Amino acid sequence: MSSAEIALPEKDRLPNLFVIGAPKCGTTTMFSYLSNHPDISPSIVKEPAFFDKDRNFSEQNDVLYDALLGYLEMFPENNCRYRLDATPCFAFPKVANRIGRLCGNESKFIFLIRDPVDRALSHYWHAYKLGLQMGDVENEIFDEYNGADICDTGKFPKNFLLNGLYSMHMERFKKYFGKDAMHLINFDDFVNSPEEEMVKLFKFLGLKEIEISSSKINASQMPLFPGLQRFLEQQ
Repeated sequence: MSSAEIALPEKDRLPNLFVIGAPKCGTTTMFSYLSNHPDISPSIVKEPAFFDKDRNFSEQNDVLYDALLGYLEMFPENNCRYRLDATPCFAFPKVANRIGRLCGNESKFIFLIRDPVDRALSHYWHAYKLGLQMGDVENEIFDEYNGADICDTGKFPKNFLLNGLYSMHMERFKKYFGKDAMHLINFDDFVNSPEEEMVKLFKFLGLKEIEISSSKINASQMPLFPGLQRFLEQQ
């Protein structure tokens, strides 16, 4: 059954606020801050990872009914103004189209960006610690395939450099939703002045300001003992 044929009594449970990228740019901290706002209802898990998975959609890009029902279970029933999905998967080419078709064009998007080299290295070491990366960092990053598409591997996205081509990916969302639906935050500004950046964000969302509890941004670093780290992560 395609999305065009689905009548959804639960349609008001679909998300309308997305922290859409990029990986290793502070999205976990952003999710925590937003989840504390009384007018925002977050998904049960931070990253439902629904719109980037081909298995949830038909070849015509229509959502599959059973997959959609599982996705809706991620969002509690309430009357909050925003329902939040914070999956940093915006580099996948089909995501913007899928969100637009399923959730409508009134959605809001938050983009966190970071120096592309720093982001790529942090992304690589995060994958390394998870046991998903085996090779040498220089070869893995700088020999990366420079294609226009990113295939869904079902694992942590491996495209370290391509994830950092922000303007190319954001253009897809601008096409479907317009620039006024997007709010851009620089990682360094978010680290150094989180309260100030959240004030700007709440204004963009049309929400009242709330105090946030500043915490360290989640960032991956080179492990001191790589072999031991990998062994522990795989247990």
